[in-house]
Amino acid sequence: MKIKHFILFLLLSVTIVSCCNKKHLSVPNNDIDFRNLTEFTIDGIKLDFDVIGIKDICICDSLLLFNTTDATGYLKIFSLNNLKELASICTEGRAANEFISPTLLSKQYYHRDGDVILPMIDNKAFIKELNITQSLLKKRSVIGEKGDNINAYLGTSLIVNNNLSERFEYYYSNRDNLAIEDSKYTPPYYYVTNGDEKTKIDVFKRIMDSDVESFASVCYSSGLIKHPSQNIIVQYFTYLDYLIYFDLDKKNTFSVHQMGSISFDSFLSSKANGGKTIYNFCAADCTSDFIIFLYGANDMTINSDNYNNSPFDILLFDWKGNYLAGGHLCDVVHDIAYDRIHKKLYGINRRDDIIYQFDLTEIVRYLETIVR
Repeated sequence: MKIKHFILFLLLSVTIVSCCNKKHLSVPNNDIDFRNLTEFTIDGIKLDFDVIGIKDICICDSLLLFNTTDATGYLKIFSLNNLKELASICTEGRAANEFISPTLLSKQYYHRDGDVILPMIDNKAFIKELNITQSLLKKRSVIGEKGDNINAYLGTSLIVNNNLSERFEYYYSNRDNLAIEDSKYTPPYYYVTNGDEKTKIDVFKRIMDSDVESFASVCYSSGLIKHPSQNIIVQYFTYLDYLIYFDLDKKNTFSVHQMGSISFDSFLSSKANGGKTIYNFCAADCTSDFIIFLYGANDMTINSDNYNNSPFDILLFDWKGNYLAGGHLCDVVHDIAYDRIHKKLYGINRRDDIIYQFDLTEIVRYLETIVR
């Protein structure tokens, strides 16, 4: 009888240990502190732009771009020097230099032969390289290379080495009705592709544990931002305090996580925060020195009387995963773009078609002192 009890105890112990050791993340993780550390308060200036239906904002060198719902010219281009409109291009249509439904590729742009190239997704199916420089000269949309986009309902991608055939691809967590495992949802997965060659990057072993699997799947919602000149990509999560860094050339992948917050190994309750939706990393832009994230999960913001109409913070990280500084914006914006020449941050309020400008000179000056 004692032997049976001992065997039962041993089996239970092994089960408990194996459950506790179920890791969901395959890459090294750094727990750091970045919540509630904003050092600056930043007032915005409301700008008088005659642009409606703004979907996205992007800055390319000295140009401010708005992707809009205006079919007569989806893309509005302004000069950052005087904020005057330079062109309205990307008209609606099915011709090679027209668009059905354009979206920006995570603010990614690059240079080729001295021209500014902006890759844009059209109708969720194709990527077209819009030559901004030549479009301004010729007063019409000039398209260079074209390629197929991955199924936008399954994932998203960024361009590597400024070459449309080389991509970093991120595939969302999806329901797999044929799965024989306990979970019917697959974890997100990643590939680096070059033509027909595909190399997988292992990041997640399994999806997060939750009382509602579909809820856990949604919590992997995220965005991507790429270093301007290096093959370093950062994934930022909308509903979790996580950043994942992918240094493709050095084959180094790691995550950064707010210590004490929900992790990928936590049990995720669908009733967390009392059912209130909290946005963590919502939008991003970058320079070669730092990444700026729009962040909505600081305590002051979460505890405000009207969360959905409360201004968010900006958090600045370097490309090695270190938190640098933060500031509290005094106006509500939903997307951001940074002008590194004039040290100005531009933000759009999609709800009211309002454009704000924030002066980041003080933060940048602070960064220069801590870098030294």
